[in-house]
Amino acid sequence: MFEGIYFEFPKLSFLLFVFLGCDQLCPLRSNPLLFPHIHPLIAEKKRLKWIELSKWGMIVFLIVALMSPIKETPMPTQYEGYSTLIIADDTTLETQNKLKALIALRPYDAIGVYVNGVILPLTYDHHALLSMVTHLPKMTKAAPLPHETIRFLTAQKKPWVILLSHNPKQWEPQLPFALKDRSFPPFAYEDQWMRDESRHHPAIEILTEHATKVYYYFYPLFLGFMALLVYLYGRNQRGNV
Repeated sequence: MFEGIYFEFPKLSFLLFVFLGCDQLCPLRSNPLLFPHIHPLIAEKKRLKWIELSKWGMIVFLIVALMSPIKETPMPTQYEGYSTLIIADDTTLETQNKLKALIALRPYDAIGVYVNGVILPLTYDHHALLSMVTHLPKMTKAAPLPHETIRFLTAQKKPWVILLSHNPKQWEPQLPFALKDRSFPPFAYEDQWMRDESRHHPAIEILTEHATKVYYYFYPLFLGFMALLVYLYGRNQRGNV
């Protein structure tokens, strides 16, 4: 539960020794001339350990709060993938299975799909993308790739085109020379090809500078305040002012 928690200002722990020294060197004073029999009463009150414990609990918890307990939570590893456009000839069940297999291998890519005149824009929500693909009409007539899509793709940092087509050469003239990173799966679309292509296009880890800091000073501060209330209640009840 407390693993990884440390104090931001640990040197403030010396305040505890200040209170301990003050407790020994600066005791509460009484006036025996006005109250000649006060010593037995004081001795009786000293036996109330819960008041003494609440006093020191208040001091300790407040010092701990001043020391500022903190825990660093490392940032989750982030990766930068490709801007991947998958061009397909149709939306048959076979093509959908190919899309699912590709998307499963590319969790960090922004993936878009172009099928017969219908463009599904680049997105990191792959679940929604697959859902939209399954609802596309079953078309078989090829449509040219829009120039707006080509310009948008070439403007990306790391563009990649995958042609899920029985005749990939029909798409070649439509792709500009700037889009050099393109893949043509074999007709059989073997699993080994998918894994090899995924390894050839690795996601790049984005380095984070700082971890997230979580402060826990509120908890000892709250406990110290509650101990203060208990201490004041006990003193008022016993008349020990």
